[in-house]
Amino acid sequence: MHISEYLKIKYGHENIDFIDINTSHDTKLFIDPCLIEITNNAFCTRSNKIINDFFENLYALYSRDSSNKEKLALLNYSQEINASKLGYGNGKNGKAKSPEGMIEMLQDLPNILSKHKDINKPSDLPLFYT
Repeated sequence: MHISEYLKIKYGHENIDFIDINTSHDTKLFIDPCLIEITNNAFCTRSNKIINDFFENLYALYSRDSSNKEKLALLNYSQEINASKLGYGNGKNGKAKSPEGMIEMLQDLPNILSKHKDINKPSDLPLFYT
């Protein structure tokens, strides 16, 4: 069944096929973060503010000597929302990387920040963190 059938939209699949997903299986769908950042509507503005706030807090935690407890408190919000059914998941997946796994993955970040004093904001990190 397609969303148009489920919602009883009269236009039908042939007119809105790019968004008229089949509800019987997972659909590969990705939201490009660059589009969230540059799109000027209420949803994108709010989403961009939330995304930036998360990464600014992450950057601040790793820029100073903070405890793993503080990091875990923030990284508890970094998990994929499995209920959204977006992406490649089948609904029976785990929650991606755990907060503890994220701390392990980011363990070298303080060293990178101390070596590269020109990293001033979170968006600079992909240039140095590989």
